[in-house]
Amino acid sequence: MSSTNNHHIARFISELKTGSLLTKRKSNGDQYSRHFFLDEYEHFISYHQSEKVFAQPNRYYIHKINEIRPGLQTRTFDRLFRHKIVEQEDVSN
Repeated sequence: MSSTNNHHIARFISELKTGSLLTKRKSNGDQYSRHFFLDEYEHFISYHQSEKVFAQPNRYYIHKINEIRPGLQTRTFDRLFRHKIVEQEDVSN
């Protein structure tokens, strides 16, 4: 892994320790914001969905994460820009 990737991962984990608002963009342009946090033992990141009454928090185990792509570096954003569903000016980093 390159030092740039290590820097991104270290920054990402540091921000998750205090909790971070991350936004997911779906291919149809819908946007979902989630408040993610890192568990105290750094085994997984999680978020709560408040819409569901008996919902369990979703957990993403750190050892199973292959890649973190910050910002606009995803196929979903490429597709959204190509089909003009989202303009780059509409997206804040």
